[in-house]
Amino acid sequence: MFWKKKDEIKSLQETVAIQNKKIESANSAMVQMMNSLQGFIGAHSDHSGDVPKSFIDVDYGGEVDYSQLRFMYKRSDAAATIADIVPQAGWSIPPTIKGEGEEDEDQEVLAVLKSCEFTSRAKRADIMSRIGHYSIICVIGSGDLEQEIGSGDLSKGFYLRVYCESEVVINEYYNDLGEKTGHPKTYSVTPAPTEVSNSKPFVIHESRVIHVCQDPLESSLYCDSRLERSWVELNELVKLQGSLGHGMFRKARPKFAVEWSDETNVDASALLEFQKKAAEYTQERKDFIGIKGGKISGLNQSSTTQSKADYEVLISTIAAAHGIPPRYFGLSAVNVGADADRSSFDGTVASHRSDFQTVITSKFLEVLEAGGAISKKIRNVTWEPRPALNEKEQSEIADKKATAYEKVARASTELGIEDPSVIYDECGLANPNQDG
Repeated sequence: MFWKKKDEIKSLQETVAIQNKKIESANSAMVQMMNSLQGFIGAHSDHSGDVPKSFIDVDYGGEVDYSQLRFMYKRSDAAATIADIVPQAGWSIPPTIKGEGEEDEDQEVLAVLKSCEFTSRAKRADIMSRIGHYSIICVIGSGDLEQEIGSGDLSKGFYLRVYCESEVVINEYYNDLGEKTGHPKTYSVTPAPTEVSNSKPFVIHESRVIHVCQDPLESSLYCDSRLERSWVELNELVKLQGSLGHGMFRKARPKFAVEWSDETNVDASALLEFQKKAAEYTQERKDFIGIKGGKISGLNQSSTTQSKADYEVLISTIAAAHGIPPRYFGLSAVNVGADADRSSFDGTVASHRSDFQTVITSKFLEVLEAGGAISKKIRNVTWEPRPALNEKEQSEIADKKATAYEKVARASTELGIEDPSVIYDECGLANPNQDG
C-alpha cells in the first residue's frame, strides 16, 4: 500500500514537472514572439510608439533664445496670434500727422510715408519685436552709414530695411556722460540670406536707426518677448494639440493576447508564421488573423479623450495675459459677445497705438528731419479709430444673437422658468423684456 502511494506521488510530481516545463517553454516562446513581433512591426511601420520627447520633457526654467521663439511663432497659431494681431490692427490705418496748430494733414510727410511704405515696414518691425526682444528699422540713404546722419543724406531719396535681433549686434555704445550714455552708437547688421538688397554685413550709425522695443523693463534696449511671457502655456498647448494624432493612433492600434494550447508546439516556424499574420493585421492589409493551436483575445482599449476644458483654460490664460479676446484664438464665448470682444480688442489696439506706435512714428520723423527728407517743425501724431463692424460682421453677430435668444427661450420653456433673466445674465445677453 505504501509503495503504491509512493508511486502515485512520484507520477504526480512528474506530471507537474512536465506541465511546468511546458509553461516555461510557452512563456519563453511568448517573450521571444513579442520581441520579434515588436521588431517586425517597428521595421515596417512609420510609428515607433515612443512618446515624442517634446511631449514630456520641456525645460520651462531655462533661457529661451530667439531661434526657439521664432520656431514657436512659425508652428503655433496661438503664438502667431499673440505676435501678429495687435500690430496688424494697429498699423492697418496710417497715422494722421499734422503740424502744430494746423488743421490739415501734413501733405509733405504723407507723401514720404507712402513712398517708403512706412506703415508696412513698421508693422513688420513691431511683430519682430513681439516675437523676440527688439528689432530695428534702418533708414538708408546717401552718406557714410557708419557716421551720424547729415542734413542732406536723405534729400535725394532713401529706403527702409527691417531686421530682427538675430541679424543685429549692438556694435558700440555711447560712453561719454550725457543723455545718450549707455545707448547704442552703432549697429552691426548681418542680413539673413533671403534679403536681396544689402545682403553683405554692414555697420550703421544709430542716428539712421529706429530701435523698436515695446515696454522695456530691466533694460531700455530689450523688452520681454510676448511669446516668452506665455512660454509655458504655449508649450502645453502644443503638447495638447500634438497628442491628438498620437493618442488616436495609440487608441486605434489593435491590442490582443495569444493563448497557446498545451498541445501546441510553439517553435520558431510557428512564431514566424504568427509574426507575419499579425503584421498584416496591424498594417491593415487584412482584417483577420488565422492561427493554429492558439486563441486570440482582445485587450481593453485605453481611453485617450482629448480634453476640451484643458484647451479652453490654456487659451483663456494666454488671451488674458495679452489683452486679446479668446475669440481671436478660435475660442468663442458662451453664446455671443463678438461685439463686446471687438470693443475690448479696440481698446488694446488704441493703447498700443498711443503708447508705442506714436513713439516709433515720432522717432522716424526725427530721422527724416535730420536727413533733410522733410522740413523741420513740430508735428503731432494721432490715429483714427478703427472702422466699425462691416455688414458681414454685423450680420454674423445678429444671427448668433437670434440663435442664442431662441435657445434661451426653448430652455426656459422646457425647465418651466417663467423669468429667464438669470439665464440672460449668465450668457451675457441683454434682456429683451427691458427697455434699452
